[in-house]
Amino acid sequence: MVKGNGPVISIILWIDWAIEANELFKRLINENRHSELTNYLSLGDAVRLAVPTPEHYLPLLYVLAMKQENEAVNYFNDQPVGGSLTMTSLIIDAELKKAQYARQCPVNQAR
Repeated sequence: MVKGNGPVISIILWIDWAIEANELFKRLINENRHSELTNYLSLGDAVRLAVPTPEHYLPLLYVLAMKQENEAVNYFNDQPVGGSLTMTSLIIDAELKKAQYARQCPVNQAR
């Protein structure tokens, strides 16, 4: 299991681009589009505003680099504070993916 956290977006203002960028990051993570996250400056204005300097963003990439195909991502601490400061954290875990699959399996739903 790998756990990572940090201020993905660290500007304290209530601005729509902060929420937009955070949702984009999570969508790309969920879709395993990690290569796009490495070139984050190409992801648009919202991301460029949300990540003005990379020192708080880069640790996310280190954690994602350890994710294997059979592992799931679960988010926690995912609410903006003070408008746009997010400390979105994630857990990458193969057992979590197995548990998610088991809940979705039709055989288990019939019980």
